[in-house]
Amino acid sequence: MVKYAIHKMNTAGADSSLKKIYEQDGQLEAKDIFDQAALGDPLAIETVHRTAKYMAIGIANIYNILDPEIIAIGGGVSKAGDSFFDLVRSNVTKMTLVDSDSIDYGKIVRAELGNEAGIIGAAFLSKQA
Repeated sequence: MVKYAIHKMNTAGADSSLKKIYEQDGQLEAKDIFDQAALGDPLAIETVHRTAKYMAIGIANIYNILDPEIIAIGGGVSKAGDSFFDLVRSNVTKMTLVDSDSIDYGKIVRAELGNEAGIIGAAFLSKQA
């Protein structure tokens, strides 16, 4: 997501609030992209929609192959608002091959531990050893 936005800024010369943030801070985070999309920045909106589309492709493939009861999304994207998760769910419904009545798309959720899951899991495993 971040790499895509930076690539677009550098190759397309996009005039975006993201470019100002990147030049000022020397970095760009997913949160910046979501915040600027909410404010109407065209490049940020494009990036969010692209991310939702590709995330939905992956999730739809997981549903088509494994039909899980829940899909928990972690990492920086997990900090996105409900509108992003609604966009992902909407895309997933168009891409799944299994009976859509059997899928509860509300079960595509934000991971409760977010970015801390790896650290907590490692601590738990070290305690088990």
